[in-house]
Order: sequence, then C-alpha cells, then structure tokens
Amino acid sequence: MKQISIIIATFNAAKTLERCLQSIISQKQQEVELLVIDGQSNDETLTILEQYREHIDVIISEPDRGLYDAWNKGIRKSQGAWMWFIGADDYILPQAVSTYLNFIHEHSEELSGLDLITAEEELVDLTGRKIKTIGKPFHWEEYRKLMLIAHGATLHHRSLYAEFGDYDLNFPICADYEFLFRKGASIRSLHIPQTMLSFAIGGASYSWNSYIESFRIKQKYQAVSWLTNVYLFTRQVLAKILKDLRYTTH
Repeated sequence: MKQISIIIATFNAAKTLERCLQSIISQKQQEVELLVIDGQSNDETLTILEQYREHIDVIISEPDRGLYDAWNKGIRKSQGAWMWFIGADDYILPQAVSTYLNFIHEHSEELSGLDLITAEEELVDLTGRKIKTIGKPFHWEEYRKLMLIAHGATLHHRSLYAEFGDYDLNFPICADYEFLFRKGASIRSLHIPQTMLSFAIGGASYSWNSYIESFRIKQKYQAVSWLTNVYLFTRQVLAKILKDLRYTTH
C-alpha cells in the first residue's frame, strides 16, 4: 500500500494544471501515488495530462457531478493510507511531500487510529503575493462553528471513508466540511506547524453559497444553536464584504 494518494480534480484547468503537476512530480516518491480525475475537459487539460502521463498513476476523464464526485472516484481508485486533495490551481511547496512522509514514519505509533494530519497553507493574491498563512490544529469545538483548518493541507486517513462513505454531492462547495461532522468530536488528529501548499484567493470556498452551505450543515447536525448559527453566518458575510471592498480599492 502507498502512504499518500494525491488526488486532483480537474475541469478545463489548463491555465494552472501544469504548475500544479510540476510541483508534485518534482517531489513524488515511491510511497506516493498521483491520481487525476477529470470531468471531460474541452480545453488543453487532457493534452497536458498526456504529457505527464508517465508520472501520473491514474487518469480518468469522464463526465462527473462536480469536485466531490471526482474526489469520490479518486478515493475508490486509490491505494494510499492517506488522502491528500489538491486543487488544480494550487501548488505544493518544496519539501512538502518529504515532510509528510517523515512525519508519518516518525509518528507511526501515534498514527494508529488517527483520522487527520493537519498542516498550514498560504493564501496568495492573483499576482502570487502572499497574503497570509492559515491552518491550525483540529479542535472540534472550533470546527463545528467555522472551517478553521486548512483543508488543502490536510491528510485524511482512508479508514474515514470506509466508515462514513462518500462525500455528499448535495453540498457541492462544502462537502469536505460536512464529511467531518459525521465523526465529529471523536476525530483524532495531529498537526504539523509547517506550510505545505499555496492557493490563490477566490474560488467557491469564498463565495456566498459556501456560507449558505456551511449554515445548512451546522443546522443539519445541530452543531450550534440557531441564533449562534445566524450570528456566525452574518459575521462571515460582513467579513467578506469588507474584504471585497479592501481588494477592489487597492
């Protein structure tokens, strides 16, 4: 069995895919597999994948129902103990793969029954300028209120999917947030205080719909009271408005 399965979902990702692949392939080791699940792109995505085919363990290109449908397919095709989901417009930083592998080997006893290995990721603007670093250890009391871990720098153990099944396609933006609610307070994790990934500001995770979905998820699991949920939603919306104003005026 591989230690880490890196899963990339793509759809018309030609503008950023090559940078993403190069950042991974330059670090890829025997214990790591790379899977790309494409939603039948009609740009140059498939051409790029063909150019790197010898470095990619699994390539699937067929119609899908979005990001999490692709991730579900990738999990089923994977052989790794740990799943690492990377966006086609993200790229991993130097030494990220070896850092994870060294951590896994050095903490082998502690990893028994572990669900997550969390780390940090950097947020950059469209010019590549670093804005901030996000990512902290997983604490259920915080997570049930807000998505406070760096999902793109988090490894999920495959036992989670054996126990709780697929990502729910009814949450097309926040299914990764919903998924961890299924185990909730009993999730066990360790944290690496190191930056592993770079991603650009924007995207679905920062959209109005993502706030609505996270509101629905907290209501579904009764994670917080209704009034607290409304307060958290309002705070997120106001923060986004202020952030948007700041970026449009500079």
